[in-house]
Amino acid sequence: MCSCEVENETVEHVLLRCSKYAEVRSVMMNTLHDNSKNSRKWNLAMPENVLLTPYIVDNGISRSDDSCAKEALFEFLISIDRRI
Repeated sequence: MCSCEVENETVEHVLLRCSKYAEVRSVMMNTLHDNSKNSRKWNLAMPENVLLTPYIVDNGISRSDDSCAKEALFEFLISIDRRI
């Protein structure tokens, strides 16, 4: 059980839902949305897909955009001082 006592502590929970990390998550999501506005090919309707899946050639996201998303993810992890 996560220390927020809402649900089990899973990767998805920590990255996307845990209330303890809401402020840091907001920064990460804002970074993702800013990147999506700068890329014509990147329609970021579902940021979870970008965060939780590895780079796949046919996913419609460029390697550069995927790299930006992973950088935002790693900044989030550093900010919360956690390893996943």
